[in-house]
Amino acid sequence: MRNITTMLFVMVAIVSVAVAAPKARKDDETTTPDPKACPGWEEWQDCSGNDCRELSCDNPVSSGECKDCTSGCYCGEGYFRSHLGECINWDHCARE
Repeated sequence: MRNITTMLFVMVAIVSVAVAAPKARKDDETTTPDPKACPGWEEWQDCSGNDCRELSCDNPVSSGECKDCTSGCYCGEGYFRSHLGECINWDHCARE
């Protein structure tokens, strides 16, 4: 009888520890921020041989060339990089 009680106690202890232990995270459940998440009106762009030069209020027209492009956050379509580093629409460029 004593062996059964001891065995039952050990099993309950093991189950309690297993339930209380934190669960392992999967690779897709990390807490680090997504490097492709961009703020405001910015979008992630991979360097792919397309026109990579970001448009700005000073340079609103694309050059059509991509040299030494870097992947990262760039102003989305219809937005231009302001003097303050924000992505703004053309109407706001004229006010700067």
